Amino acid sequence: EVAKRLLIEGATLVLLDVPPGTEIGIDMNSWNVGEKFKGVKMIPPGLHFVYYSSVNIKERATAPRTGFFYNFGRGELVARRWSTQDEDIVDTVSEEDRLRMKMDLLNLDKYLGSYPYSSWKKWISLSNRISEATLQRLEPINRKISSVTDLIPEENMDGSNTNVQSEQLRGMEDPRLPNMCARPGTEVRYTSLTRKRYPSGSSAGEITRH
Repeated sequence: EVAKRLLIEGATLVLLDVPPGTEIGIDMNSWNVGEKFKGVKMIPPGLHFVYYSSVNIKERATAPRTGFFYNFGRGELVARRWSTQDEDIVDTVSEEDRLRMKMDLLNLDKYLGSYPYSSWKKWISLSNRISEATLQRLEPINRKISSVTDLIPEENMDGSNTNVQSEQLRGMEDPRLPNMCARPGTEVRYTSLTRKRYPSGSSAGEITRH
């Protein structure tokens, strides 16, 4: 019954030009895709997490995982393309091509894997507290989340690299190495919390109360 309803109401994610062997996942499940893979069908409407990793089959090496959240609408078709140059999924499919795919969905169907709705309830239990407002507030500006932070050398206001010369500040790290920070636009925008929760000049008893 659920499968029949999802055939009508489920969304479709089309992923073009994905190399065979690439790891593609949605929510609780992932697969190493074959040559005929073009996406996932029967996706329940709502918030989902799509993720992927480039795979070098010859060297048996897998790149860090990258993913993005998407709030699929009822019957919506979302189309993305694999960039060989960036080894990333990019949003370069035109609206005209997307509409053409939607009209030709019956012929595209045999290249689409079905969403594994046996794990849907578990995904709902993990994600049902994530509202659209919360997602927009927390997700990176580039709307992609990576398992490995994209680090770049931190720079001063004048553009020069910052090097910390004191081992006390750097701990056991080599003081000749530059400070590193997340590339702007790629970090999850967590809420900043102040460490000092008591007014200046508070007594020990007042600090305890705070």
